[in-house]
Amino acid sequence: MAMRNLSRYSVGVAFLAGWLGTPVGAATAGLSLLPGRLEVEVKPGVQKTVSFQIESPPSEEPVQGRLLLNLTDWSLSEEGSMAFQDAGSGPMSAASWITFSPTAITISSGQRTQVRVTIDTPANLKPGVYRAGIFVQERPPAAAPKKGDHNILFRFRYMAVIYVMVQPVAADSHLVDAGLQPAGKRLDLICQMTNDGSGFVRPYVSFSLKDEAGMIVREEKAHETTILMPQAKLSERITLDGVPAGKYQLGVAVDFRDGKPIQSMVRTVDVAPEAPPQQE
Repeated sequence: MAMRNLSRYSVGVAFLAGWLGTPVGAATAGLSLLPGRLEVEVKPGVQKTVSFQIESPPSEEPVQGRLLLNLTDWSLSEEGSMAFQDAGSGPMSAASWITFSPTAITISSGQRTQVRVTIDTPANLKPGVYRAGIFVQERPPAAAPKKGDHNILFRFRYMAVIYVMVQPVAADSHLVDAGLQPAGKRLDLICQMTNDGSGFVRPYVSFSLKDEAGMIVREEKAHETTILMPQAKLSERITLDGVPAGKYQLGVAVDFRDGKPIQSMVRTVDVAPEAPPQQE
């Protein structure tokens, strides 16, 4: 399950890919990373330590697992999907000057474990937003279940997202275009944005869709989008179901939350009738 929005998910779930052994019937809700996102301002040549906690929720029956932690690089596509790369391989990677402890833990239901993350920036580091992630994932049990034991393996992989900000950085974000796009039996509102600056933003999109009589048929206030990274583009997709065919006025406003005025635009759009099913 790709992490669609790096600000929206406080748990920081990346995708499912690990294990936890539990007795049959145990109720588990997965781990929590508190916080799931670390935003750290540093200066070149300075060491700084922050932390997050790994929490295993309470369970009626004991749940225990061995977890391994390791660094990774990550990137976002224009559509907002996340991809992972080897730690230290990306052009704005912070992984090579990040250490953390512990690197492996045993955790039981109802427990919290603190992870300390130390960022030791190079003295010649240029301003910018650097990034990395810490995977929290399984270590499979070495021994096979004993005769008569019944185990369920819950597979998962979580990630704590790390932003390292070396000032000065500033976003230069713009609403480029907006429109409707057919997607099967539904419509998608596509909001295109760009960021030409050195800082990231988390835009909020508001929109309204009015028919020819001026009546609002669809509306949403402050839809939180995927993060818009520096020197990047974003095509945010918002699904609209059940919009009848016709001509509409689409109004879109984006608050980049960068201290600048809200950017907006109005478009006239046509929604075509749904094509009848083909006869075989």
